[in-house]
Amino acid sequence: YRDADEASSYHVAFEAALLLRIVQVPPEQRVNLTEKREAREKVVAQVEKMFKGAIGLAQARQAGLRFYDGLMLQLRSTGPGLWADSWLFEQLPELRGLQAAVLQGQVQQNVPCLNAEVDKMSPAAVVKASRSMNAAYAFQAAELVGIPPLAIPYQAAGFEALARELIALTRAEPTTADPDREIVDGWAEKLGLSRWYVWKTP
Repeated sequence: YRDADEASSYHVAFEAALLLRIVQVPPEQRVNLTEKREAREKVVAQVEKMFKGAIGLAQARQAGLRFYDGLMLQLRSTGPGLWADSWLFEQLPELRGLQAAVLQGQVQQNVPCLNAEVDKMSPAAVVKASRSMNAAYAFQAAELVGIPPLAIPYQAAGFEALARELIALTRAEPTTADPDREIVDGWAEKLGLSRWYVWKTP
């Protein structure tokens, strides 16, 4: 695949790897990660409390929904994405140059989430879980591209042990027909997010 962005070849391969995992799940067992109202509203309430008097309730609610939805998207995609990155690195060495550039760029893009100012503007549980997932991404990227310093910001912030636990879950041998769901559920347990979502048939 080619367009103005040469890295598109890697992005297409990445999405194809994820798709292969999905279609291997028997159709009758396929499920989607779906919001859980209680968890969503809890995040919204926390944001409303944090910004009380500074912004309107409608704005605070929209911000809370963005925090919740963003975290659920990150939970659903990051673990399986780490599996896809690792698999592509092994299976398609001709894409490693593009892959290295993409991984390094994403790690650098994520680093500002460690800024202390973020803590003042975001619910604590959301920030901690998001940083932990970014840490797992950084540590695996550092390993795949052979650049250990990529993970130093997260190592300094105390995320190494949890990040490596999350990475190990992506590399574990699946025990069910839906390995991505296994990864997501495993990550959610480690991150304290098990009660934040439900799985539903399409």
